[in-house]
Amino acid sequence: SVQCIRSSFDLSSIDVDAVPSLPDTFSAGCKSLNKPEVAVKREITPEDKAEAERLKGEGNKFISENKPLEAVNAYTMALAKDPYNAVYYGNRAAAYSKLNDHAAAIRDCERALQNDPAYSKAYGRMGFAYAAQKNHAKAVECYEKALSLEPDNSSYKQNLETARAALPAEMMQMASQMMQSPQVQQMVASMMGGGPGGPFSGAAAGEPSN
Repeated sequence: SVQCIRSSFDLSSIDVDAVPSLPDTFSAGCKSLNKPEVAVKREITPEDKAEAERLKGEGNKFISENKPLEAVNAYTMALAKDPYNAVYYGNRAAAYSKLNDHAAAIRDCERALQNDPAYSKAYGRMGFAYAAQKNHAKAVECYEKALSLEPDNSSYKQNLETARAALPAEMMQMASQMMQSPQVQQMVASMMGGGPGGPFSGAAAGEPSN
């Protein structure tokens, strides 16, 4: 039958026996689909780097002039030229914090650390953003990491102490909010015997029954 196929379709130059079977082809296709995609960094030309640095300088100037929105735009344009520069993300995070957009600041700090895990300023600025959100536990984590990378930074030390001091108040506030929840109140009442059938469901405690 193989010979008939060769003669009918002029496959004399093809090794029919070497053609993979349908199951093999399907299996190979599945393997290729399951391969993780590897992000390929695009090459940044010297011209792009120079323009990105110029735009970063503009952003820094806007920050010094208390124009954070213009600074965000300048850093964004710098990142369009060089999207792998951790400093640009860190600087834009600082500008976002000045705009009270602390969620955006945290995202930019995370992006900065993806490009440079040892960039201490990103941890410091992320700590500031978390503290502004009253998430002092996360702020403590960030400042501790920043200090591990830059142990002599007095600003990180002071901010870490402030965040740690705010932790008890934060925990008390969380506990107060929890106690205001009807579900928690019901659970506490049930645990104390105030649920259905408990001592508080009928006559007052200590009152003799008839």
